[in-house]
Amino acid sequence: MMFMGTPIKKKGVIGTTTDGHIAKKVNSDTLAEDDNGVSITYAHINKALRKLAGIDSNELITQYYPLPNSIEDLNLFGV
Repeated sequence: MMFMGTPIKKKGVIGTTTDGHIAKKVNSDTLAEDDNGVSITYAHINKALRKLAGIDSNELITQYYPLPNSIEDLNLFGV
């Protein structure tokens, strides 16, 4: 995925893949490649987008479109 625009403060690439296009894990704090880290999922991206939009704690969003509590808060956009 590619994201760009004024509110996005991170620059560069987050995450890499193997030659077979399998996602490599990243450290949840630094977002650097880390074999003991986490695999970025759509839920991580959805959580980060909600935070970027300022709707991460909106009652309707959390009630009707909940995310698993186990999803780490990855600072994907530098917000």
